[in-house]
Amino acid sequence: MVFESRRLAAKEKDVEESLKILLAGDPRAVYLQSIPGVGLMTTAALLAIGDDFSRFPNAKSFASYLGLVPSESSSGDKVRRGAITKAGQDLARKYLIHGARSILIFSNENSQEPIRRWAFKLKNKRGMNKATVALAHRLSRICYNVIVEERQYKK
Repeated sequence: MVFESRRLAAKEKDVEESLKILLAGDPRAVYLQSIPGVGLMTTAALLAIGDDFSRFPNAKSFASYLGLVPSESSSGDKVRRGAITKAGQDLARKYLIHGARSILIFSNENSQEPIRRWAFKLKNKRGMNKATVALAHRLSRICYNVIVEERQYKK
């Protein structure tokens, strides 16, 4: 058991080193990693699926592509919104949700970053799970804007 965990830890380190080498020449990787909750794996997943970000007209359509928008079941005048659609690339969506969850776990009302304060207030108002998905949606839109505008995230 101990040997297996050491072997897996070594393999994980090798994968991370390979990703760092792969992303080293891409300035978009540096831009994405300046966003709270976006790490190496999330960056690699976003750049792999969003090779050409010009195909998305705006950040909202990118978030929709990732499946981070609510489903809708409307009839007549009634609009019913449901859970997220989960359409598109599940790997990038999962990493964004994990990043959002890590932000929420380590946020409090005294956080200096506005996104952390917003997430903390939303968590207290709506609960952890809804706040996590809402923050992942917001992170996807921030990722899109950071890549399209070719700049680092401003806190």
